[in-house]
Amino acid sequence: MKRQTALSLLVPLASSACAQYDPNTVLTKAIADLLYEPKGVSTRTTYSAPANWPGSWGNFTVFETGSGSFTTDLNPLSLRPPDAHTYTVYYVDPITGSDQNSGSTKQSALRKLSLAVSKPGNKWILCRPGVFDFRTCWGGVSSVGNVVIEPWDESGYVISSSQMDNLAWQSDSGIFTSVTSTSAVQVIDEQSSDVYGVGSSLIKVTSVAAVRSTPGSFYSESKRVWVNRSNGAAPDGQLLLFASTQNGAVQNGRVWLRRCVFLGGSNTFTASLPADSELTFSDCWFKYATSGDGLAVSGPGKVNSLFCWSLGNRDDGFDYRSGLRFLDVANVSVANGVQGAKESSGLAAFDATNGIVVNGIYRSNFGPNVTATSNSSLLIFGSTIGQSQASGSSAVDLRIGQGASDATQGWALGISYDSGSTYCRSVAPTSTIWYRKHRDLRPDILGAQNRIRPI
Repeated sequence: MKRQTALSLLVPLASSACAQYDPNTVLTKAIADLLYEPKGVSTRTTYSAPANWPGSWGNFTVFETGSGSFTTDLNPLSLRPPDAHTYTVYYVDPITGSDQNSGSTKQSALRKLSLAVSKPGNKWILCRPGVFDFRTCWGGVSSVGNVVIEPWDESGYVISSSQMDNLAWQSDSGIFTSVTSTSAVQVIDEQSSDVYGVGSSLIKVTSVAAVRSTPGSFYSESKRVWVNRSNGAAPDGQLLLFASTQNGAVQNGRVWLRRCVFLGGSNTFTASLPADSELTFSDCWFKYATSGDGLAVSGPGKVNSLFCWSLGNRDDGFDYRSGLRFLDVANVSVANGVQGAKESSGLAAFDATNGIVVNGIYRSNFGPNVTATSNSSLLIFGSTIGQSQASGSSAVDLRIGQGASDATQGWALGISYDSGSTYCRSVAPTSTIWYRKHRDLRPDILGAQNRIRPI
């Protein structure tokens, strides 16, 4: 079977629940309600937050089904700013657009996504599906005002990437070299992708000589790069080079994004949200952060992510901190912490952060697959928490609290665990986890037993 590239694997794997509709019309709430209403459930019971849950609860319902799993009727469209129809519309096209255009129509589309994001006032940005590369991506510019971003039709995703593409390669005594537009900070070889489609990261070495002697390595010097693939093959479309360019960034306002993909950048997407700000992702992807997290958000605002994927990032998949409030629904976070350089999680909540998770999948990360520490609160409904790829004390499926003074609290309802990990749950002596209807029989809970309580 032909292996897919980072850009082509997005459509078949994502849980896109958005209908086909005319490019010049809006996805209606009536259609979206039909799409997001849970189907095929013969018996279901409305479930609310536990009585001792200290966090905030949004305008949605969680259902416990007859099979012992959970689902929710939350419609991402209900989280879009209600006055979005009054925003100034901008069209962006990375292929035929021009930054000298007005952006008011498809025919006069802008070229750079970051230019549209930085326009003053509230904006509804409609993008041609396709790749906004490191020259045209959301290049670290913070948004101004409230923003809605989505593709202008349903033919694909809006891909904001720091990747350098279409390089001209030359053979250089058994290795290959190319002139680049800017420094390359990461090289991913997708010829050797794992089961999740995450390619192997080439090792960065300090000289051309080291590249020659080290298969699976690269060296970057100013605007030139040398590579030595593990199999010695010439570079092709499966060898991805990422530039030293930041990707998406948000600092304030209300931002709503649908069918957007963020590849590369130190964090693939980063946000710092004041208390009155809200950030929502629907059917979005975060992949190949060069030195940080897939989605990195700090508080005390609110972030919602629904039907999103985070994978192959250097650090955490979803990283929430600093008093943030977050809601994750049906997200997947796998194979984060590439190269195993440090402990990394599929989902991490730090610093008095408050989160609700419904039906997520978190497995094969190089650290605890899910972790909540430093006085945070985490409520998990019906999720699958898999085996960690880490070793020793980091090989934890679910970690609640860390350290002698950590009062983190966790609620785990109907969780499924993969077999084979060192520990299923790790609970700090001063933290607490309440649990109900676990679908595993493993006794190996690490921590003070009097801090592990049934609901």
